[in-house]
Parts: sequence; C-alpha cells; structure tokens
Amino acid sequence: MRELLTNERPYDFRELLQESDALGKLINAHFHPLREVRNNVFHLRDNPEKIRKFLSKEAGRLSWALEVHDALKRFFSNYRIQCEVHYAMNGRKGEVDIGRGRSRRTSSV
Repeated sequence: MRELLTNERPYDFRELLQESDALGKLINAHFHPLREVRNNVFHLRDNPEKIRKFLSKEAGRLSWALEVHDALKRFFSNYRIQCEVHYAMNGRKGEVDIGRGRSRRTSSV
C-alpha cells in the first residue's frame, strides 16, 4: 500500500502513510502462520490440525484478527474520504458518492 500511496495516488493521500505502515506491521505480526493456514484452507489437507492450531485460544489470533479487521475498516474509511475530497476538489462530481443515500453495507446483487 505504501508504494501505491506514494507513487500512484495524489500527494494528499500520503496522509494515510502512517496508518498504512501501522496496518502492515499488524498484518506482518502473524504473516507466516496466516499464509500457512490460507494454504491449508485453499489446498485442502486430510488433517485439519494446522487450522485448529491457528485458531486456538493459545495462539491469540482471534483478537489479532479483530484488530486487523478494525484497522482495515478505519484505513479504507479514511481512504474513501480522501477519494471523495479529491473528486470534489477536481471537478469529478460524477464520482462523488457523498449524500447519494446508498448504504455501503448493503447491495442489490
């Protein structure tokens, strides 16, 4: 995310760098076990023990997962705000989503 915020987004998006870096550190705290459990989920194994071990209370990952989820929610909320401001300030009114009365949590699919 750091590279995108620095090189692929308008300068004002750099306000999100500190938050992005903190999120990266939070994710990296359990990166290898997370990668391993992902592989065990998507490449089904005969023995689910590694998945149970990953989710065990002793591993402390459920509270970590909630923390990551909350951090992602905050980051992307702040990112959306940056987008809205950028659109409004640059005459891209058709892309502004503020006040359209749509809920982001529900969609008609």
